[in-house]
Amino acid sequence: MRFINKFFILLLTLLLLSPFLASPALASSSFTDLGTLGDPLSSLTVAYGINNRGQVVGGSGTINGTHAFLWQNGVMTDLGTLGGAYSQAYAINDKGAIVGASNTSNGELHPFLWKNGIMSDLGVLGTTHSSAALAINNKDEIVGYSNGHAFFWKNGTMTDLGTLGGSYSTADGINDKEQIVGWSDDINGIAQPVEWENDQTIILPTLGANFAAPNGINNKGDVVGYATTLNGEQHAALWHNGTIQDLGTLNGGTHSIGTAINNQGVIAGYSSTNTSTSNYATTWNNGTITPLGTFPGGNRSEAYALNDKGQVVGYGSELPTFSAHAFIYNP
Repeated sequence: MRFINKFFILLLTLLLLSPFLASPALASSSFTDLGTLGDPLSSLTVAYGINNRGQVVGGSGTINGTHAFLWQNGVMTDLGTLGGAYSQAYAINDKGAIVGASNTSNGELHPFLWKNGIMSDLGVLGTTHSSAALAINNKDEIVGYSNGHAFFWKNGTMTDLGTLGGSYSTADGINDKEQIVGWSDDINGIAQPVEWENDQTIILPTLGANFAAPNGINNKGDVVGYATTLNGEQHAALWHNGTIQDLGTLNGGTHSIGTAINNQGVIAGYSSTNTSTSNYATTWNNGTITPLGTFPGGNRSEAYALNDKGQVVGYGSELPTFSAHAFIYNP
């Protein structure tokens, strides 16, 4: 399986949106609709990141294309672009620094850092200009991918983290201890889950099959993501002290993905159920899997981030159009 970035995963899942999919009996939601930067009935709006101050970032459709946004105190602000028509924000730290990806004026996709009202281009590795910044810690250290390789950005310098001998790698998470997680192709083209720490690349265990992908890491070093099982299903996974744990699915569903973990060990993500292939925003906590529900009448939701207060953000389908709207869930 090749790398699929967060926005492309969303686009794939949105292709399954249908008013004819049955919603199982799930816990009633406490979703707050964050609004949009455009048409409230048709805009695609997704929240990808939240910090401990409750500030939320993501992307929303506008009349000029998809733009990164910052939501705080009930107000959604357009962060603009690097000169093109597209931008997307993926993460925000507790100081309010935001990272993501944006088209430049010539159409290249570059990683950005938005800080103190200014969006700055972080540059790229090599000459292939398809790049994105996916995570940032509280020291303003940033990770992502560029030119097909994972990168670590610190104090204005972008470092290529390399691969396991294959052609591709990506870094999806970083904590305040500079522990970085992601995945890389090996020499045989098999994607391996990895952690970069102290200039070393550590291969993490899998659930027995050929693919696993970490998505986030907390300050305790616990890692969350997903892995393929021996029967070919993709399940949310937790890596702790060098071991991997299958987190399972909602009510025996066929797939689940862990997207983020906070410092209390609570995990956010999404899962299918035994009665529907649709995804439902989910948390895992001390062995308990909890569905967060959907917007009233909606048939799908996915959670992408949470903070240490347990607030969760993502997107859910909304009636009457089944368009995607960003939400914040308050426990």
